[in-house]
Amino acid sequence: MAESTVVASTTTHEYVYYGDHEIYFRPETKTYYWRENDRWQSGAELPVASRSYITSGGMTVELATEQPYEQHA
Repeated sequence: MAESTVVASTTTHEYVYYGDHEIYFRPETKTYYWRENDRWQSGAELPVASRSYITSGGMTVELATEQPYEQHA
């Protein structure tokens, strides 16, 4: 009987994270994720009041999820 090998595959997704304002941007899908009224929101554009926060200072992070807020601590 042949042995079967299970190989675990972890797919990571790249985000730009703006930590001072808890904003994530996923370049691959051009989607933003942000907190609003203690809930996570997502969309192709940030609310107008948050747009000035993403002009600089973001850092690239790789997370093993399509919803970055799942790993937001």
